[in-house]
Parts: sequence; structure tokens; C-alpha cells
Amino acid sequence: PAAAVAQRPSRPQPPSGALRGLVQERLRRALGLWKQAGEDERQLRLRCFRDQLCRLAQLRFEAAAARAASCWEDFLRNSSGYRLVADWVDRKAAEQLQKQGAAAKR
Repeated sequence: PAAAVAQRPSRPQPPSGALRGLVQERLRRALGLWKQAGEDERQLRLRCFRDQLCRLAQLRFEAAAARAASCWEDFLRNSSGYRLVADWVDRKAAEQLQKQGAAAKR
């Protein structure tokens, strides 16, 4: 009962609007993601990829964000926090483009 409830893992918090906006902005700049797909499929894949990157960014940068600011919005308002996350998102987008290129060559 009470002990069982306490042992359940907590659900991760949904991404902040600032984090989601940053990831979306960086993905818009990554030209070519799913360019071979139809527009509806491309938009769906981009949304799923954005949400996945938001979850991963929360896990990866949670400690840095907590040390540097009281919330994600403040962390991303700071130029070093923004740059840290933006560079990571750009790398992940480039990795995805490489995967798509390799799959297209098969």
C-alpha cells in the first residue's frame, strides 16, 4: 500500500516550453531530415524526434540545469546553457541525417 506507492518510479516531467522551443528551432535548421517522406509523414517524424530529443536532453542536462538555474527557462536564457543544449541537438540532428543517408544507399 503506502510503501508500494513510494517505490513506484515517478513520471518524468514534460519538457518545458523553452526546451521544446529550442529543440524545434534547431530541427527546423537541420535541412533534409526525412526529406524523402511525404509532408504528413515528415511532420510526424519531426514531432516524434523533437519529443525524443526533449526527453533525452532533460535526462542529460538535468544536473547542469539544476546547478546553473532554478528552471529550464532560466538555464536556456543563459548563453552557455543555450549553447550547450543547442550544440547537442545539432549533433543529434546530424547523426540522424547520416543514418538516413546510409539507409538510402542500401
